[in-house]
Amino acid sequence: MKTLVNMARPVVMTTNREPLDLQLSIKQRSGDPLTQTQDATANTWVPDRTVTPLILDPDIKAYDPEKRAFITIGTGYINWYVGEIKNWDRSTETGLVGSPTESENYYLEYSGGNKTGSLVVRKNINYQNPVTLICVVDFTDSSRAEEYRVETSVMLTTENRPDEFYNVKINTPSIIEYRPFTDASSTRVLTAVASKGNTILEFPYTNGIKYFWYYLNAGAWTLIPTNGTYPAYVSGQNTDTLTLDAAYIEHETIKVMIAKNGTYTPVGSPSGNPKTNGYFELNNDVYYPSSDTSVASGKTYYTLSTSASQPDCDAISQVEVARVLPRIEALPYCTGGSAVTVGDSKREFLAVISMDAVDMSDALREEYIRLNWKSKPTNSNTVTDRGWGNAVEIPASELMNTGDVNTEVYCDIGVLGPLGILTDDSPGGSGYVTDDSPGGSGYVIGRV
Repeated sequence: MKTLVNMARPVVMTTNREPLDLQLSIKQRSGDPLTQTQDATANTWVPDRTVTPLILDPDIKAYDPEKRAFITIGTGYINWYVGEIKNWDRSTETGLVGSPTESENYYLEYSGGNKTGSLVVRKNINYQNPVTLICVVDFTDSSRAEEYRVETSVMLTTENRPDEFYNVKINTPSIIEYRPFTDASSTRVLTAVASKGNTILEFPYTNGIKYFWYYLNAGAWTLIPTNGTYPAYVSGQNTDTLTLDAAYIEHETIKVMIAKNGTYTPVGSPSGNPKTNGYFELNNDVYYPSSDTSVASGKTYYTLSTSASQPDCDAISQVEVARVLPRIEALPYCTGGSAVTVGDSKREFLAVISMDAVDMSDALREEYIRLNWKSKPTNSNTVTDRGWGNAVEIPASELMNTGDVNTEVYCDIGVLGPLGILTDDSPGGSGYVTDDSPGGSGYVIGRV
């Protein structure tokens, strides 16, 4: 039998864990709106949530980069708060929602005796008192022994709009996504529809409506200019259809308002088809669309138009346009192998870039990706910046260490932002950079 004379020194392995990637959003089931309309005089709401409750579904995505897979977060870790994060206060109906009782104004949805994670709202919101709903996901990942918390919120609002009030709505999802790495086109079209009460305005009444499109600029609403200084603008200001190029947008909030007070003007020499021309007639002080298919001799026709320079009512609708990126990863490798010996001159390092686990094309990589190469000894936290580029060459002498110390070579991934007008912000700079050469194209566009 062999005799143990000594115990070998153990190898100490350091555990490096990549954190979970969490994303939380709130969706309205069946597309029910977050905003109601209220007739304060009649004390009625549309939609009436006491009849058709609003159901909010949390959408939690938890990606484990080590497993390269999405993991499931139990609904027991999802909590809802009304107004603020605190214990429930029945007198003010604020705080943590814990009731499953379906007669409550706010209650948790259950299915088969289990909490689904969704919140049901039966309360009609007064236009003077909007309500904020907060969704919080709080849990501990047992494999990492790490606590994770993510929260998001939505606001329930109401507009006081009796039947004679005008409304406008952008007929698109509340968040318009642009995925630059996969979408065939960056064009996004926003179409607005005006209505009076519950009646959608149609031609020729739409001739009296003018649309004003704005974007949120440094916290202030700014009318979208048409002179090229807002490069995302393509066409449509003052019409019901706004066309944007999302290649110029990272995240933008867009709203539309209307001017509704059109003017009826007599037609001096009417011709053609009055009905298709959108002519009106006047009877008992009421203008109505003409049904004539040819001009009637001696009859006065009117056109409806507007020259408004700004909105004249409070009707508003807004959406968000957002750039969405895939999960981008880099796998560095050395063309000469992973070992270096005395006498070697240099080593070249490159990287395979993937998006959502699929190799990225050279064209996309050239357009969007920039790599910053770095190195460090395994026994030190001192990092050496090796510069930017698709590849890097490092002298062999700088990769070699004494003892059992190795060298790590890796790259940080930079993703270029949306297109934009280049600016000269140096002292005394000219601001927007323009191409003033013969035949120049105006403002100079680039990525940052």
